[in-house]
Amino acid sequence: MREPPVILFGIGYGAGLICKSLVISRYFGTGPFALVMGTMAPLSMSLSALSPYLIGLSYDHLGSYTVGLAALAALALVAAFAQLLAGPPQRRPSAVITEKGGSMKFLHVGFAVKDIHRSIGLYAELFGIRWEPVKEYPITTWVEARENPSRSLVTHGYTDTGFEFEMVENVAGISADSLVLGEREGLSHLAFTVDDLAAERARLEASGLKMVSEFKSSKVDFQFFKDERLAGALVQFHGER
Repeated sequence: MREPPVILFGIGYGAGLICKSLVISRYFGTGPFALVMGTMAPLSMSLSALSPYLIGLSYDHLGSYTVGLAALAALALVAAFAQLLAGPPQRRPSAVITEKGGSMKFLHVGFAVKDIHRSIGLYAELFGIRWEPVKEYPITTWVEARENPSRSLVTHGYTDTGFEFEMVENVAGISADSLVLGEREGLSHLAFTVDDLAAERARLEASGLKMVSEFKSSKVDFQFFKDERLAGALVQFHGER
């Protein structure tokens, strides 16, 4: 009757060793892997050596291992909950210094779709992309100099390396994506974050690009730019306040 607990312990312990290396590589990358593992190892080994002593003390004082083991189980649950709160790993984009001296970072590739749940389901099943919950955003943008109340369903997905996708299903109003796609689905825009949105707008307009959509809020501003040289896609610039 002792075999099931032993088997479960072996599965859990072995999976923990594998998952630890996998989680570190996905969240921190392979470059600093040795540094992260080396930093964790002394703390992990110290706690592993200290735990039996503390469990022994609990037995000496309480006459049972129950309290000590329950405390360790509670700590494991706290750690599991903390991992759930961490969310999917995201790759930190490298910055490009523009000719105006500002910083520009790649953010995501955007797709316009007609059925967002169908599309993300297929991408998740076939390609392993992890998607955030779909959210609905009622916002008012300016599209080609006209006020445009709109509603969209939006989600972001991530590959194992942290590459980010955005999928947008337009529910009401005019979407910026429709300016290049019309009624079609497909790749609609490339998004970048910038330090100075006004300066980058001036830089793009000086190169012949036309701003076709704009949104402003207390937290973030963004603008979409169009040009036939962009090969059928828009460029979106994000500027955080």
